[in-house]
Amino acid sequence: MRIILFVIISFLNFQLLHAKEKKVFYLFGGGGESLSSDRTIFDNDLINLSSLSESAKYNTSVVFDGGHKITERLISVGFPSAPSKKDFTEKNYDQALKDLKQKIKSMGKNDQLLISIATHGAMKNKNDLTHRIALAKKEAKDLVNLKNADKVSVDKIITVAKLAAAKGIKVAIVDLSCYSGNLLNANDSNLCLISAAGKETPAWVSYDNKVKDFTDFGHHFTKNLTKGENLEDIFLKAIKDSKTVELPMISTPEGRALYEMFTSILEPFIQSDTSLLYQVKDLNQTLYSQCTYPQLLEKFQKKIDTLKKHTLYPIFKSQLGSIESAAKDYYQTFQSFASHMKTAHQLSGDYQNALAYLNQNYPNFKRKDEEYFSIDEFLKANYKSSEGFGLPIGVNSKNPNEVEAYLREIEVEKKIQEDILSKFPQIKERIKATELDSKKQNETLEKKAAIITTKMREVYLKLYSEMKQKTSNPCRNFKI
Repeated sequence: MRIILFVIISFLNFQLLHAKEKKVFYLFGGGGESLSSDRTIFDNDLINLSSLSESAKYNTSVVFDGGHKITERLISVGFPSAPSKKDFTEKNYDQALKDLKQKIKSMGKNDQLLISIATHGAMKNKNDLTHRIALAKKEAKDLVNLKNADKVSVDKIITVAKLAAAKGIKVAIVDLSCYSGNLLNANDSNLCLISAAGKETPAWVSYDNKVKDFTDFGHHFTKNLTKGENLEDIFLKAIKDSKTVELPMISTPEGRALYEMFTSILEPFIQSDTSLLYQVKDLNQTLYSQCTYPQLLEKFQKKIDTLKKHTLYPIFKSQLGSIESAAKDYYQTFQSFASHMKTAHQLSGDYQNALAYLNQNYPNFKRKDEEYFSIDEFLKANYKSSEGFGLPIGVNSKNPNEVEAYLREIEVEKKIQEDILSKFPQIKERIKATELDSKKQNETLEKKAAIITTKMREVYLKLYSEMKQKTSNPCRNFKI
């Protein structure tokens, strides 16, 4: 009888202990997207993450999107019990972190704090420890530095997260944005940090029509946030299941060691979109200057030779050989595009001259259908092929005055375009030279990069398994 009573009391104590544990979830994202659409590319992650609020019973605050009808509906339906649902603006971002600081005061050891980021991310700048992410309301006009978009630093999240970790709260931050590997610059052994990308590489949102499902790391990670699973295992499963050209990172000792010894050397291969190279005048001022043959190949080969001396080399010898061969092929292919890049950079200079001519001769000209004027898009526009496509959004077809005004604007644009191209005839030829092959080149490089990252995942999982320590870590300790 005493034994039964003891068991009952122990069970009740266990229940009371765990009833006191708090689980808090903050979701930030949906920024940098065009307001011409009703949804964002982050909606799939939004849907997956809603299970944390409803099934796993996390106290959830959503600071996401602002201006997309379908996305806002998904927030409303997916997070019905979330007490706070606000647009992703700087004011709301700062206020959410301020509110979180207050919540932390009432939280204690073994409580959980999970923060997830699903928005566009920028490359790290010299002033940030981590990197910056895009807010809502303005569209990012490039996906490297997020020009035109309002941005905030992830450093602010790190600051608050460290306050929580110092109290013994289990803290995890999951950044699904591009260049999110910089999250791991916050070298705090008490935090679980997970990124969908490397430090110099993009993340992807990818849907495969053949399998009728998303194939990117972010999808596989967020859909597997199942109650009872720990974040380390969920991360490794997502690595195994994803099919996209990405380099996810995790802050476990094994994850950090693998990045330094292996995955960091693969980052240049993930820059598979050569169009990024045409956006800069001076290759020497960008990380893409590293993506030239043979300098980077030599650096890569030294790393490969070091790996061949590793005690675990026999277990990944075959895959490393495939990576080595595919990497050489990638670099040689990349180098063969050098003349194409040269033409593109000449074109960049032509555009600057054309813009100066436009400003000087047509100072009052402004395209009313574009918030962010782009001289290259203006000169590439084919007005003849666009005839018959109807009126753009914002022009009332039932109002003759609006229609007539719009048609007059189009005629003015056509004449200005013709004038500029007549003054800079080389632009026409260079546009043709770059556009003929750019799509094919990007597809070629992406396929080659996919071969490399597929083998990388195999090696990564084998090495992680062999290196896995018995002692726990914040990601393994964090169970949904």
